[in-house]
Amino acid sequence: MNELVILTVEHVLNDNENEKASIHPVILKGAKEMVLVGCGFPGFFSKIKESAIAQNVNIDSLTKVVITHQDIDHVGSLAELKSEYSNIKILADIKKSRI
Repeated sequence: MNELVILTVEHVLNDNENEKASIHPVILKGAKEMVLVGCGFPGFFSKIKESAIAQNVNIDSLTKVVITHQDIDHVGSLAELKSEYSNIKILADIKKSRI
């Protein structure tokens, strides 16, 4: 991997437009692979795509997703992402799984 892209995805807290927070998924880019680390809360995949586009990253080139741990802010959009890009490989530690 020779490029690191830090995405910024803002979201509203407690249904209050005045209370916002951000998450920062990371994209690692190489000549043959593009890896997303973390995929945000449920319903965030479109926001992740928008943030990537704003940084000139074509999310259609993703090859893998790394899940560092099972918190909802890291796995929430995984099903949506996998549904849209079924060829993407998911990397996660089985020891950290809640299954």
